[in-house]
Amino acid sequence: MMFSLKILFVPLFFSQKALAQSCLDDPTYTWVQFVNSMFEDRDCAWLMSSNNQRETNERIRVNCALTIGQDEIKDRCPYTCDSCPKGCYDDPYYTFGSYWPNKGPKITRNCAWINNTDRQLEFCDKLRNGRGVSEMCSVACNVCDDGCTDSPKNWRNSFNDNCAWYAEGNRCQNYGNKYRYIGFVANQVCCVCGGGSRNKINTENTETIA
Repeated sequence: MMFSLKILFVPLFFSQKALAQSCLDDPTYTWVQFVNSMFEDRDCAWLMSSNNQRETNERIRVNCALTIGQDEIKDRCPYTCDSCPKGCYDDPYYTFGSYWPNKGPKITRNCAWINNTDRQLEFCDKLRNGRGVSEMCSVACNVCDDGCTDSPKNWRNSFNDNCAWYAEGNRCQNYGNKYRYIGFVANQVCCVCGGGSRNKINTENTETIA
């Protein structure tokens, strides 16, 4: 199928620096595709909006490689395109359970919720929603300066692919929870996929917030 692309300019209300530091998709960024004789608006959320996983993977593969005007879509949709800059940040979309306090609405645990030492010690070394909490909340868990080691070491998936194989493209996103072997998947084992093992967290300079 042939289609042409053009950019639809919209005002930006989010600092590009802030978006990059937290690896957020830019919610104001849109582009237009000409498909089947019609112009259709696209945005970062559209890349993941299909209920068909194969179609979603194809949207990401094709669109994240495009450059529209002076913008590369992968730079404006870094979270969805799995192109976050190297560095240390908390995953803005990661959650790990919820609870109801004695009074008040339901509270969903996310990285921002880990705001004191007690919560760090209770949760940062745990595996929740298939991912290590400290890997998804590196800043909140204070592990940014600690090294990561694939664990178990020399692990391979059920197709004999090692962690280095997942470093290419969107393989962590597409296959990180598949091809389990000896009880593990890549998202648990491989540092490149957010798994692996880190040194014990450092809480010496962590402020306790009441």
